Amino acid sequence: MILADKGYTLECFKKIFDNVNTQIWTLVDKRTYGYANKAHADFFGIKVLDIVNKDLRTFINTEEANICISNNTRVYEMKKELTTDEWVMCKNGHKNLLKITRTPILDDNNNVEMIVCMAEDISQQRYLEEQKRLKEEILYLMIEFTNELLTNTDYKNALTREFLN
Repeated sequence: MILADKGYTLECFKKIFDNVNTQIWTLVDKRTYGYANKAHADFFGIKVLDIVNKDLRTFINTEEANICISNNTRVYEMKKELTTDEWVMCKNGHKNLLKITRTPILDDNNNVEMIVCMAEDISQQRYLEEQKRLKEEILYLMIEFTNELLTNTDYKNALTREFLN
């Protein structure tokens, strides 16, 4: 099936990509953007055209860029999809946790032609998971403490005397 035969055009796909919350971008090598959608540009507080064909270190600090480049290199070497969780500074100066999936597009010779990346902000999800874990830990400690109080005979006798007097 040829996309043009069904009425799909590049402009149609661009509209789709620019109207989803998922960040989507391509890399033409380990550190150079090809295309980026509006969600990805908005994350950095810039325009889509300001990303095209730019080095990712233009928008990402050195430490984060090194992690990205390292993961991109892994995709080039493995020629397989890679999903990672990475902290990335957004336009307001906060670090957000992104789940980034990098998918290599291979040419006819099985070489990586480009990488297609998709990212979802999972900061809130991670925060809620951590809050749940902390609450469970506190509850466990409270139960352990209560059990210790109830099984400690000396303390139990002291409480009984206190309440009876």
